[in-house]
Amino acid sequence: MRFVPIKSAGQQATLMLHKTRELLVKQRTLSVNAPRGHLAEFGLGVRVDELLGLAAGDTTPPDAADGRKGSRQQIDALGSALDDLEREITKAHALSETSRSLGELFRY
Repeated sequence: MRFVPIKSAGQQATLMLHKTRELLVKQRTLSVNAPRGHLAEFGLGVRVDELLGLAAGDTTPPDAADGRKGSRQQIDALGSALDDLEREITKAHALSETSRSLGELFRY
């Protein structure tokens, strides 16, 4: 039987950052795909960069613009939270000798 060493509090905190980032990425993906599906029902196939910035003269009802605005705010908030987490992960990486060694070993 192989025994695994117990993680330190710092290691557990860094793991929590990674898991939180993974969750936010999934939420952002869902938040992008939902309005894409809604717009597809109106016959609009759009790219991600055009998704929430459609012109006012499109073929969707005016209420749909409010939905796009709410989706846009949520996606922007998730993006901001992801940026903050990635900065924290980068700091944790810089402080961990093991992480830096692995980063050099697996650098492409």
